[in-house]
Amino acid sequence: MVKNWGSIVKKLRELTGMSRRELSLKTGLAENHIGRIENNNYKTMQQGTFSKLAKGLGMTISQLEQILSSGKIPPVSELGRSSSVKADKDTPIAIPVYPEFRFYAPSGIETPIDYVYLQRNSEAGKNIAAFIIESDCMAPLINDGDYIVVDADADINSGDTVACKINDELYVGKLRKFDGEFWLENKDKRFRMVDCQTIAKVIQITRKT
Repeated sequence: MVKNWGSIVKKLRELTGMSRRELSLKTGLAENHIGRIENNNYKTMQQGTFSKLAKGLGMTISQLEQILSSGKIPPVSELGRSSSVKADKDTPIAIPVYPEFRFYAPSGIETPIDYVYLQRNSEAGKNIAAFIIESDCMAPLINDGDYIVVDADADINSGDTVACKINDELYVGKLRKFDGEFWLENKDKRFRMVDCQTIAKVIQITRKT
């Protein structure tokens, strides 16, 4: 396992939207014991503890072993959540921030550069991720260095702010309809929606700090 495997356990817990208390209830492990694990107070983990954590996080032992060995966390949509404990609707979900805009990529292909938090929404899809913007083309709504959270499963309508990939580059703009055709436009450019390789609705903007 990587040296900071406890920190990875913490990120996995946050990505599934659980508090330490919830994970404690699902695993049978004491809450303060989970805290010590997440604070990297242990160099190794007993097999029984490992098995309980895997079950509590909604994954197999082999899946957890792979994550803790590689240090790479899969997309939030691929992390399981048991229905035995209902997550608190007021607990935000940790969303990984990636430097490159892409969906449907193999799990673990990239390590997140940061995390942002999204309030729970029963209508949110499974393909949610965040990306860093390196442009002022949508200023002052979205500025260079801001994070955008996108939902690839959300319905997109005229007037929505969307992110799309064209020629392997990320573009953000407003979706507009002209002469029966949808276009993506910002301060710099305008693209036809049909030219987008991937498109997703922007559901949250987080300002850089």
